[in-house]
Amino acid sequence: MIHLGNVPASSTLYIPFTTYGKSNGESITCSGLAVTDVEIYKNGSTTQRASDAGIALLDTDGIDFDSITGLHGFSIDLSDNTDASFYSVGAWYWVVVSAITVDSQTVTFLAATFRIAPAEAITGHPKTDIGGWLGTAPATPTVAGVPEVDLTHVNGSVASGVATPDVNVASVDPDAIDGDAIAASAVTKVQSGLATAAQVSSLQVNTRTNIQVPIEIEIPDASTQVWKIRMFLFDSDGNMEAPDSTPTIALTNAAGTDRSSRLSSATVLSTGAYSWDYTATAGDAEEQLVWVFTVVEGGLTRIYPATSYVVEETAYRFSSTDRSTLNAAATAAALATVSGKIDTIDGIVDTLLADLINGGRLDLILDAILADATLARQILGNKHTVVESPTGTFTISVRNDADDATVRTIVYVAATGARTVS
Repeated sequence: MIHLGNVPASSTLYIPFTTYGKSNGESITCSGLAVTDVEIYKNGSTTQRASDAGIALLDTDGIDFDSITGLHGFSIDLSDNTDASFYSVGAWYWVVVSAITVDSQTVTFLAATFRIAPAEAITGHPKTDIGGWLGTAPATPTVAGVPEVDLTHVNGSVASGVATPDVNVASVDPDAIDGDAIAASAVTKVQSGLATAAQVSSLQVNTRTNIQVPIEIEIPDASTQVWKIRMFLFDSDGNMEAPDSTPTIALTNAAGTDRSSRLSSATVLSTGAYSWDYTATAGDAEEQLVWVFTVVEGGLTRIYPATSYVVEETAYRFSSTDRSTLNAAATAAALATVSGKIDTIDGIVDTLLADLINGGRLDLILDAILADATLARQILGNKHTVVESPTGTFTISVRNDADDATVRTIVYVAATGARTVS
């Protein structure tokens, strides 16, 4: 027999028992165990519990529990109220097995006794009602259910004469402190360092967001090209979080022209994860796109901007066709032709350099021009005399200056244009 002591109301009891052989006392099995064999008596009354509801055999049939010969068991659910008010706090109970067969003998025995205590508010922590301290009844509490305590020592020190002793403890149950247990001055002091209700209400607790939008969207040469747009939403702990409603996208170009027709409806990939398809079509204009994502979370509306650039694919990328064209042009014959042209240009440059050096053709021409220029300067800039004959012949005498003994004479015949210099 097992005495279970005080058990919480509405709990489930698990009652084991063993059976042995009548000759050698060895563990042997039993037979005939059924829930109808379990009888429960209350407070010494001969009236059994009227119902077998709430009684269950363990390990299917209650016999040889976990395949261990001679170990048996059953359970009793005290929350079952089929026999109204049979289970009550403070009452005592006997549990009798009557009858089963053991070693060919019919056996009846007392399996367990128990008393029902108040139900536990916290599992494993029985409720306690203190009726006295060291044999003395406690004072009547000012607040029902809250005992008054007179302290002689606090933290190992005498508390005599201390109206409100300091308390130094390792931890305090959060449920043990409420507004009534803290002095008003202490509450005011604590509140002075905290944000006001208005300040807290004005906070914008942002849902963490990751948006994937392509920086450049290429316009295909033909047909269409689909680009994926993604959004991921997280809570403050980094867990995926669903908003109040499906996010939306407003899509325009830089001038404000709506481009949302290029977008599909949102697809929910998973909690807090969304996807859209952007379809680029041959012939689309090259332009900037402005994305505005709107998310409503916790009753608050937030917007997230992004930009993309639509570019023409052929001009944007060096294609395989371009590569083939370049490879075809870079043949040995083509490169030889280019080399020949460079050699021709190099020969022309060498000829020009030869004509420009001292004694070359261009050098001689420039020398002649310089001589004529010098003569003209002498004619126009120095002292000279002109004598015109009746026949139309002009004679010009020139010297460098008045003291120069060198005189050049130029005879010019107007009718023929002939000129002689001596």
